[in-house]
Amino acid sequence: MTTLEPLVFAGLYEDDRGVDPVQWCLKPAIGDRGAGFEIHAVIRGVPVSGPDFDLLEVGDLDAARAAGLPAPDVIDCRLSGRMPCTVTVSGRRTPVSLDFMFDYRRGRASELCVSLEVVGTVHQAVDKSFEECLERIEAGFPPGIRLTSCLTCRWSGYQIYTWNVMGMRCCRDAKEQHLAARDKHQENRVPVAEFVPETHLCAQYERDEEADRRAGA
Repeated sequence: MTTLEPLVFAGLYEDDRGVDPVQWCLKPAIGDRGAGFEIHAVIRGVPVSGPDFDLLEVGDLDAARAAGLPAPDVIDCRLSGRMPCTVTVSGRRTPVSLDFMFDYRRGRASELCVSLEVVGTVHQAVDKSFEECLERIEAGFPPGIRLTSCLTCRWSGYQIYTWNVMGMRCCRDAKEQHLAARDKHQENRVPVAEFVPETHLCAQYERDEEADRRAGA
């Protein structure tokens, strides 16, 4: 059973024609890989959706062309948003906002910028994925602050043979098998409860020792 609830947050779509406000919605979905999530939005009146921010497609080709959107793939643009996240500050869980901007304009390498403001300080990183950005951000936190989400959970893991801008595997229903895996081939055989965003947090969260090593704790 999925632990992910629909998540709606504000953002922007930007291309050569201008900047438009967007309401992003991450919805639970059932697909070929089992339970996961899809990203939905309406840009200039045109529905778009996909399993990741770099895999969004328009729902109506004619409407997209009339609105000046690239079709069928949403490319050559910048996508941004502000989504909820959780950190632990001096032992207390604290909600914060995560700001991201994904630059997918023609002629540029795909680049993701992520920032978190915690206790009055903005922590920022630029890389290729939420995984890389958030790991770098947490490594720069001062003592007593830790990211508390699926990214640092003992029961989570990343895609084994694929790459994602956003998303990771939750193995909470096969904890012993997940902990016993010694290489990517063994990990690939671990049953996946669901695919979730890095910022997701459920009741079974436990801090991963490997996350502490990455953060220099």
